[in-house]
Amino acid sequence: MTGRWASGNAVFRYRLDFYYQQAIIYLLTFIAYVAVRGMSTTLKLVAIIRDPFVYIIGFFAVSSLVVLVLNIIRARRLVVTDDALLFQHRFRERAIPVSEMEWISLGREFRVQTGGRNQRVFLKVKERPGVVRIRTGRYEHSTELLRMITALTTPVRQATSAEVRQARRLV
Repeated sequence: MTGRWASGNAVFRYRLDFYYQQAIIYLLTFIAYVAVRGMSTTLKLVAIIRDPFVYIIGFFAVSSLVVLVLNIIRARRLVVTDDALLFQHRFRERAIPVSEMEWISLGREFRVQTGGRNQRVFLKVKERPGVVRIRTGRYEHSTELLRMITALTTPVRQATSAEVRQARRLV
């Protein structure tokens, strides 16, 4: 949910719905597999425990839960202030002031389907190699986030496609 601080800053939280869906699907698959294998009258608990598929599905279920818990603990968010973009999580904060932005590029990423026509923002920061990539579809209220980033970075010049290609090679 987008929150407004007293100073008018907009806070956009990182969406975790994919991680929740992934964990639920793996857990349901694990439970269903164990239930189907356990209903067989000829199999005993020892046979279920020795089944390699139980370990494989269990590994995916546990790892998806671990990733979900780590992302909940991390609590990533993007804060749009009057003069900067703040990338925050529970353990660190990184600010990119508008004055340090060399260029910006709005567009689509063809390999990543997170929705929306302008679903990625590339920012080139002065005096730093590479670019900062913001996938707006991965944050709550992505259209409002894109609108606010566009309004914030109006004084920053738009990048050419050659500059974007060159900067992406550096990453």
